[in-house]
Amino acid sequence: MSEAVALTLKYSNNAMAETLVKVAGLNANGEQGSWERGLPILRAQLLESGVIDEDAVLADGSGLSTDNQVSARMLVKALARSLSSFRMGPEMLAALPLAASDGTLADRLGSARDRVRAKTGLLADSRVIALSGLIESESGEKRIFSILVNGYNGPTPEAVEAVDAWVSLLLP
Repeated sequence: MSEAVALTLKYSNNAMAETLVKVAGLNANGEQGSWERGLPILRAQLLESGVIDEDAVLADGSGLSTDNQVSARMLVKALARSLSSFRMGPEMLAALPLAASDGTLADRLGSARDRVRAKTGLLADSRVIALSGLIESESGEKRIFSILVNGYNGPTPEAVEAVDAWVSLLLP
């Protein structure tokens, strides 16, 4: 399971993310996995752990649906809980793309090389960009961040550059 999650996060593999939600439904009920069974299980676990609020809307497992509604605060909570877990924290950290090095950040955040690990999100047709992860400041302090941009104007590359510039401000 940790290998599937790592591939999902590192390369933003949406098909694998959707499959993991279906697997949650399969494991809980012993029946064929589906979004209809997996999403409520995922939602219940996230609510119970305090990661999401009642207001959160989970429409799919990959984040590709524009019906999903989670806040940056909820994403920070999810990252904080995951990264602080003895059981899964190291694997979670290693699974996140590393700035200017690998995965979906291989060609991004050159000024933050090897100091940012983050999950990217992009729905260009819907004008949505996201970046959530962990940054290590020059003094060694680790900071969890999340930025969600909805309905940006202008070309997608400019919006991505603006997000990266915002993250770079957290470096010092």
